[in-house]
Amino acid sequence: MLSEMTVKKNIQSAIGLISQKVSLKLLMDLSGQKLIMPFYHTVSNGYLPHISALYKPKTSREFENDLDFFLKYYNPVCLDDLKTGVALKSKKPVFFLSFDDGLKESKSIIAPILKRKGIPATFFVNSAFIDNRSLFFRYKTSLLVDAFQNKKKLKSAKKDICEILNVPNTDNNKIVSAILNLKYHQQKIINELAIILEVDFIEYLKTAQPYLSSEEIKKLQNEGFSIGAHSIDHPEFRFIPLEEQLRQTKESLLFVRQNFMPDILSFSFPFTDYAVEKLFFSKLKNMDICDLSFACAGLKHDSISDHFQRIPMEDERGTAEQAIKFEYFYFILKSVIAKNNISRE
Repeated sequence: MLSEMTVKKNIQSAIGLISQKVSLKLLMDLSGQKLIMPFYHTVSNGYLPHISALYKPKTSREFENDLDFFLKYYNPVCLDDLKTGVALKSKKPVFFLSFDDGLKESKSIIAPILKRKGIPATFFVNSAFIDNRSLFFRYKTSLLVDAFQNKKKLKSAKKDICEILNVPNTDNNKIVSAILNLKYHQQKIINELAIILEVDFIEYLKTAQPYLSSEEIKKLQNEGFSIGAHSIDHPEFRFIPLEEQLRQTKESLLFVRQNFMPDILSFSFPFTDYAVEKLFFSKLKNMDICDLSFACAGLKHDSISDHFQRIPMEDERGTAEQAIKFEYFYFILKSVIAKNNISRE
């Protein structure tokens, strides 16, 4: 019997195949959606141990191909165009581009390409990670998997790892899956595994320096890019209480305001805004510290004004054309059963 996940993947695969046979213009006309919001995390031509177990970043060539597709069919818009409503009122198709996590490739690879092509973008950063002060827990799990798969003397360590993770000492794939499934609140376990696998997160931050420095972020601003907040240290909001959701949002926004003084205060949810209630947005609005917010549910309408859903462009989504066509087609299908709108309780 097929699992629910397998059935879902088969359905998505079928939708993907059908959507590619339909013209972009027809999909755009049928959906009525002329604003799309693609987003990435990083672009790399090399091996990134802190990301390798999570997803495959686009290469610079793949990224440029994506951008060429966007520029062929859409006009780029910036954060100010969203705030003023220009983007929503545009008669021509437009796209808003953004990047999460504040990774160093934003400055070294991404920004030069965007400048050359004349594309504005917003970079969302985590206040705890700037200047490589600490490391996202998911990046830690990727480093652990990298060490596990490359450890020469694995036999003695494997037994201890399996005891901590409570998995059988027989299947390496299950061990890897268990490591990658560790959550934000399980960082004690992550640190215990790091000791066993001899992974030094502090040393990795010093040597690899995966994140942007404060000076690099200011340089991005000077080059015309906008900076937004992405929480303090990247928890998944559905797993933390409302008070912590608000603290993560408020403190990261205030950090960005105090250190980078952007014209528009913006926030992108770490992971997803799934299960974030209307009360959160109401309280955030009362704080008067956020102009625009963003999530990543794909092409959807949201009941909260000034809150936008973006389209993830990584994790085996294929080319930009494939990903965007899929989103349009899926949006149209969901509209039949009124599932293309996100309402908040």
